[in-house]
Formats: sequence, structure tokens, C-alpha cells
Amino acid sequence: TGEVFKSSSRGDPFTYSIYNLETSTCDSCGDLALWSQDRMIYPVSGPAGQASKDMPEKPKLLFGEAGVVFQHSPRAAAALLRLALQHLLVELDQPGKNINSDINALIDKGLDPDIAKSMHAVRIIGNESVHPGVIDVDDEPSVAEIMFDLMNQIVGQMITRPNQNADLWEKLPESKREEVEVRLAKAKKPNSTD
Repeated sequence: TGEVFKSSSRGDPFTYSIYNLETSTCDSCGDLALWSQDRMIYPVSGPAGQASKDMPEKPKLLFGEAGVVFQHSPRAAAALLRLALQHLLVELDQPGKNINSDINALIDKGLDPDIAKSMHAVRIIGNESVHPGVIDVDDEPSVAEIMFDLMNQIVGQMITRPNQNADLWEKLPESKREEVEVRLAKAKKPNSTD
């Protein structure tokens, strides 16, 4: 049946052999993974893998929880990912009371249209997953599966990329940065008609 089971006899006073449980080691990071019936059971991850390393802690925990339940309930995974987005919006200095308003406030501040669409997609699918509606993620789990990738894309655009840009900027010589910053400050000021 493929079920995990232990041997009936011990190898020593404290050790049993375990069957139908496989291990592997990641070629990139060297971490250990456990597999049962061709499914990775540790570390737990969703269909899109792990959350972005730059995802803040609370959204990352919800992302991981969504990965745990995805195989059993894509609907629950979609709802958890919507909640993860709501917590991410708080990390992006939004109030967190109304996810639609928070996304729209970011749009008003110049949010990239593709990221805005991704955020609204996660919001809408997450809402629809817990209310009878047009989208039934249990019948179409690929819809919920895409949400994992969307969350990582959102973090990439909203957190990872700005952090990388800031790190690179700080590595430039101060005199060169000052020249550019003066030019940018002049560009922000409206032309005077005096």
C-alpha cells in the first residue's frame, strides 16, 4: 500500500528500520528532505515551494500553513494565502482592516499595475474560496496553486527588489550618490512661473 511502517525487530535496543520513507539532500543548500509515496513530507512546502526568504514572518507562517493543507484542501490554502496577503499589506504600511482598500491605496501611490492585479487576484480568489461563488478552487486546484507563486512575486517586487536596489545604492561612492540625489530632488520640484 506504500504506507510507512517499522520493522518488527530492533536493530539495537533503541532502533527500528523504517520502510517506505525515503530521504534526499538538496544539491543547492544541502538540507535534508523526507519523502513518502513520491511526496515530500519534510520540509513542508506548498506546490510552489518555500516562501520567499524576504517574506515577513507572519505572512511566511501562513504561506507555510497553506502549503501543508493544499493537498487536502485547496480552498483552505487559498483562504490562508489571502490572509497572508492581508498581513503582508500591514508590513507594507497599510492599516490591514480592509484588504481591498489597502491594495487600492498602494495603487494610488503608484503601485505597479501587474502587482496590483496579482494582489487583487489573491484577494478575490481567497474570498471566493470560502463563499459560494464563481471560483471553486477544490474543483480547480491549479487556481489555488498559482496563488503561491503570486505571493512570492508580490514579495519580490515590493520587498526583495527595493532592498537589493538600496543595498547597491549604498555601495556607490557617496559623492556620486549626492550628484544623483541633487538631480532627483530638482526633478521633484515643480517648475516655478515667477
